[in-house]
Amino acid sequence: MTVPYTETVAGDEVFMFWIGSLTGEYTDSIKLNEFTAGKEVPFNIEAKLIKDNEGGKVIVRYQIKRTAGGTSYAEPLEFSVGVALDLTAPGIKEAPNGTSLDPINAQTELTAVVAPGGLRLHDKITVIFTGAAGTPAGGSHTTTPWTVTALGPQHIPLHVPVIAFNLGKTVEITYIVTRDSKPSPPSQALTLVVLPLDNRYLDKPLILQASDGGEGRELDVSLLTAAATVQVNSWPHIALGQPVWSQVKGTKKDGGVYDVIFWEPPRAQTNATWIRQGFWTYSIPLIDLQKLQDGSELTVIFKAGLGGSAVEGEAVSFPLRTYIVKTVEDVKPEIGKITGSTNEAEIPQGGVTVETAVTLSGVAAKGQKVEVFDGNVSKGQATALATTGVWTLPVTALAVAAHSFTAKALYGSNPVSAARTLTVTAVVVPTLSYVLDDKNVEVPEGQTTVSTTLNLKGTASLGQRVEIFDGNGPSAVSKGVATASATGEWERTITLEVGARRLYAKSLYHLSPVYSEIRHLTILSLAAIEIHNFGPRLFEYGRIYDIGEANLTWINVNGTQREGHGGDSLLMFNRHSRGIGEDKTLFDLKDRTFKALTLSYNINGLPENGGPLLRDRVLGHINFMNQRSIVHKFELVAFGSGAERETFIPMPNNSMFNSIEIQLYYPYLERYAYQLYVYWITCQNTL
Repeated sequence: MTVPYTETVAGDEVFMFWIGSLTGEYTDSIKLNEFTAGKEVPFNIEAKLIKDNEGGKVIVRYQIKRTAGGTSYAEPLEFSVGVALDLTAPGIKEAPNGTSLDPINAQTELTAVVAPGGLRLHDKITVIFTGAAGTPAGGSHTTTPWTVTALGPQHIPLHVPVIAFNLGKTVEITYIVTRDSKPSPPSQALTLVVLPLDNRYLDKPLILQASDGGEGRELDVSLLTAAATVQVNSWPHIALGQPVWSQVKGTKKDGGVYDVIFWEPPRAQTNATWIRQGFWTYSIPLIDLQKLQDGSELTVIFKAGLGGSAVEGEAVSFPLRTYIVKTVEDVKPEIGKITGSTNEAEIPQGGVTVETAVTLSGVAAKGQKVEVFDGNVSKGQATALATTGVWTLPVTALAVAAHSFTAKALYGSNPVSAARTLTVTAVVVPTLSYVLDDKNVEVPEGQTTVSTTLNLKGTASLGQRVEIFDGNGPSAVSKGVATASATGEWERTITLEVGARRLYAKSLYHLSPVYSEIRHLTILSLAAIEIHNFGPRLFEYGRIYDIGEANLTWINVNGTQREGHGGDSLLMFNRHSRGIGEDKTLFDLKDRTFKALTLSYNINGLPENGGPLLRDRVLGHINFMNQRSIVHKFELVAFGSGAERETFIPMPNNSMFNSIEIQLYYPYLERYAYQLYVYWITCQNTL
């Protein structure tokens, strides 16, 4: 301790008082001589007096006893005795083991921890983070002074970006304490290894158009219509201006190497938008990708200079992303159609044909090849058009048997089409075996029917078509097409007009016209005709009278000519004593044909002298004719009464008539008058 007062003379005596709050009072004095008078007076204070008062207070004062008499007193000085600072090495909160720092644990915060030993309120702490030797300036950092506002461990934020500069390197952290504007010596140092970034936290680059949004293994170039996009995501400790490298490597179709650098310093580096949105992209031209070999590997490489170095060897290499390239669309082939070689008609799936040479067509990947198989037997290869993907292949010499065709892709994963089947059947002449009416009854050759709907049946080559015709030659009318079943049977229901019909089946599968046998038949009208107006009152022999539903002719067969009268009824008679003979009335039904007739009539022989009427004598006939030939005779027997009688006369043996003759005989000379009244006639085809 030094007394600064200098206005002293020899013989003055200076007294010093050291009053410790923990040690008590200590006193010392020095008597001045000619050498020490007029100067500052030093007193030695033992270290023990200071040490023993650490944490306490000391009051120091002095006084001078004058040789001339009297004493001078100085103002006392009071001060605290502090504990000596022990600056141990700091810690890093994010590196709890005290030896290494995983950068993943310090992505947003890096914190120095200073122990409280010897610190006082208002002390100021400055932390020094020193990067590894040769690290750029950004790898080291000194904090602004941190003021102690509360006693205890001090958590002082450090600059997080220093980590990126020191990945895989050793750093040193120290601090100094400034008290009363006086800085302390540096603390003990913390030596810390900053670990490299674990690959688990480094995303592989992506080609967004690859499978699973780029995470899959396959890049199908055949689906692309524009350039592919490579995306690189952000990483831990990304910072503005970090240099980046990226290149893409693969194999060209000709076997050459594809190796293109898309990013490299100094132009390529991280930017604010990249950091904000979390990714950055670049494009691989479509034309580049289309030149790659199908099935080859394409690798995307990315590196980043997290420490700011533009030397590629010092950059962090990210995990590689490797894709399998598909430059050919892996289209499953299709057999869309099979046509015959002769008529080019399509053979349906599972169909039957007589063609032994066919053409297959379908679609596949554009410009690629398919191989066609019949079962396990190859039938050759076809190349799909580069513009449409359509392919065709003729196949010949097919056996009469079932065939199953498939098309196997000679590209990609070699997908195989669905099977397209057909059966080649033998060529046979078609037949027309049955013609059935609407009651499913056969209409024989040359016969008649009242059914205008007929069901025709026959045989043909399996699965083949025949066309039904009615008529003859060029004027024949088509009644539709029928297809033979898997057993070779065909069936077709047709509708026809009343009249004579000529039916047959024409093959649609022969190269030249081939026909079945012919079926002739006649269709009769179901509509009946009724004759009840018999024309003029008196007929002339040989003259034809049109009475509406028929043409009537009065004819004398032999003997004396008699009288015939028409009107509401037909009367044929002879008068008494007119002699024997025979007359007839012909009804031509105007080309209509019928199966039965209903007749309302009366026939008698009247005796000359008023005796009984002639009874049970055959006095005439009704001749039923078809094309002028008699198909049936019906006897007209005298009634023996004047009553009107109605008689139904069906044709036997399914025969038909288109005209009738009513004959009246005059057999007994001058004894009887013979007469026949016909009141009405109905011709019909219903029995």
